[in-house]
Amino acid sequence: MAPETLLKIDGQPIGWRDAATSLKTSGYLPTLGDELVEIHLIREAAAKANFAISDADLQAESDGERQRLGLCSAADTNAWVAENGLTPEDWEHILEYRLLRSRLAEKVGGADAIQVRFAAMEEELTLAALWAITVDSQETADEILDQVRGEEARFSDLARRHSRDEDSRKAGGMIGWVPLSSLPRPVAATVRSSKAGGEIVGPVQAGSNWYVLSVEAIEKPALSDELKAQIRDVLLCEWVAEERKRRKIEVS
Repeated sequence: MAPETLLKIDGQPIGWRDAATSLKTSGYLPTLGDELVEIHLIREAAAKANFAISDADLQAESDGERQRLGLCSAADTNAWVAENGLTPEDWEHILEYRLLRSRLAEKVGGADAIQVRFAAMEEELTLAALWAITVDSQETADEILDQVRGEEARFSDLARRHSRDEDSRKAGGMIGWVPLSSLPRPVAATVRSSKAGGEIVGPVQAGSNWYVLSVEAIEKPALSDELKAQIRDVLLCEWVAEERKRRKIEVS
């Protein structure tokens, strides 16, 4: 039996078997396989959970997708579907799967799970606006701190004169906005416990360096709806990865 035609080139059919062979030889088959496994696992879990997708749900999802794609009418949508080698049934199937995936993500990433993951991510997402002077001894750091606090010299002038960090030294010690997670742990802990608003903190040692810092501002993340959605997606991907480990998956 001839394989189902996927597309034609000058009237010559290219079948699904040809496509599978091409995917194998090009190295893309594992990626496609991963996607197929994820779709199967999600659909299976959704069926076990008895998720129901109503016609109203599908219509709302379709309207949102049409708006995103700039499809203003049913005719535009039908033309787009045909141009992309899909049928109306394929379009509905895709939207249904998207809704099932979203429902499973909400189940896997419940409120408690999101809060736990958000707490673990908080330092990575917290930003600090910093100026810093990096030196090689506590004695030098202490002297710089005394001069800054005693208003004997400006922070920027001392940074240009003493800092070991080439980039920030040229900018008078200005580092700018950085995630706390990108800083050495002792520095991050000192910055986190500061009052910000230009507070001078230190000296703090990290490795062979000593730091005197001006903490201009600290911006902690807010658990927005967008961030919740991102966390849910991460948790769902982790759920899929764990499910894969439990299954026997064979590629023929």
